Amino acid sequence: MRISPVTQNSYTTGRRAPAFQSIIRNVKDSEGNIKNSNTTCFFRQDLHWNELATYMDNKYRNSEKVNIYSYGCSDGSEPMSMAVLLNERFKFNARKYFPIMAKDNDDFILDKIRSSCTRMYFRDIDAVIHYSQNNLGKYFVINNQLPENESMIVHPSYETKSKIRYSKADVIKDVHRLPEKDTVVMLRNILPYIPEDKRNSVINTVTTKLKDNCMIIIGDLEDSMGIGEKLEAAGFKKTPLNHVYEN
Repeated sequence: MRISPVTQNSYTTGRRAPAFQSIIRNVKDSEGNIKNSNTTCFFRQDLHWNELATYMDNKYRNSEKVNIYSYGCSDGSEPMSMAVLLNERFKFNARKYFPIMAKDNDDFILDKIRSSCTRMYFRDIDAVIHYSQNNLGKYFVINNQLPENESMIVHPSYETKSKIRYSKADVIKDVHRLPEKDTVVMLRNILPYIPEDKRNSVINTVTTKLKDNCMIIIGDLEDSMGIGEKLEAAGFKKTPLNHVYEN
């Protein structure tokens, strides 16, 4: 899956460089026309993150290990958001949720994640400050610099990186390896980028593999495609939380 990053000036070189905090993935029709676009960010506002953490705490209170998979992880904003949230909310008890398995099929973006250098917009920085309970420096290192285009270059700290395991994966094939129990799968704004003839297969595989005490979290794009109804038809129950389903 090829990614088209937003380009902004680099602080260090003065050249035009990708701003990997805000990656745009375009969905095109057969004639090359863009049908919709999706921009990744920290703590995407279509989820009630604190309520999600509370719900997961209640659901998995008696579980020794909880497996979290983030497909189409892009620049890592979503798995890093989840890592910050769980670590701050549950402290020592958050260990059972880590490492988060973050997967994408694009070598280009995975290389940028592993470079430990990304660009965060002020909105993202504010969100991390909020959900980390004012502990931004615990999760990201920000060197002295002049902000540019309402963004800054940041470096995920060891506290953040140690809680996520990034790898290349084709979601169509990888979902066959999902653990059957105590598993949370994040399929958020990824399905439109999967060939239409493969989407039902992915959903069928996920709902078949996740047999006991599992959750599926989707995004706005999946919701608009009727994926929630397909999950319910497959036996998953819609929770009180937006975009969250469970069995």
